[in-house]
Amino acid sequence: MRLLPFASDVPAPTRRILLARAAARPATPPAQAMARVLRTVAGRFTAPDLHRARLGAVRRG
Repeated sequence: MRLLPFASDVPAPTRRILLARAAARPATPPAQAMARVLRTVAGRFTAPDLHRARLGAVRRG
């Protein structure tokens, strides 16, 4: 497998990921850890210096 950049005229794909839990229950340690991971990754993907054309991967051959 190799990574190939998207063509400059093709918008990078986007995905929305949600994390939900019951408000009446405290978050478990694994749920808290996952929330931290998602926030960290989301922060990197919203950085002003992000090169969106470099995000995708295409498998050929």
